[in-house]
Amino acid sequence: MLEVKNEALASIAARTARYWTTWWGAMRFVTGMGVLIIWLFGGRAVLGGEISLGTLMAFYSYMWLLYGPMHWFGQVANWMTRAFAGAERIFEVVDAPPEAYDDPDAVSLPRFLIDPSTVRDGRVRLNDAEAKHARVRRLRSGDAVVVFDGAGLELGEAP
Repeated sequence: MLEVKNEALASIAARTARYWTTWWGAMRFVTGMGVLIIWLFGGRAVLGGEISLGTLMAFYSYMWLLYGPMHWFGQVANWMTRAFAGAERIFEVVDAPPEAYDDPDAVSLPRFLIDPSTVRDGRVRLNDAEAKHARVRRLRSGDAVVVFDGAGLELGEAP
């Protein structure tokens, strides 16, 4: 199943790259031709005294004011296509059913809650009911235990 999806994604990516290179190449060609036409006709007009060099340079700048956003939007379209494809792949992975990876011989450990007020200077003081659960876990006097609060912070640490 995963191989089929990966091959489909690779095919779509290759097709998108072909479209993108065709589009980008065409845009660059049109831009280059526009520059060539402006310099050719504008240069003749400057040499003929019909317009000033400043007018030609202003027209050249206006041309880039038109072409610049067109190039940028072309690039944004490419970025968005890649972002949507990546997001779709991420959602596919997140939504996939979990794979069984648990060891069949694993033993479930009992869980018990410790009142945060029983933690003093990094040590836990257990009452008799809590100590009964601790014995199930085979804790001995002096064993180190790490206790976390609900937010995942170690109790006794400075926030």
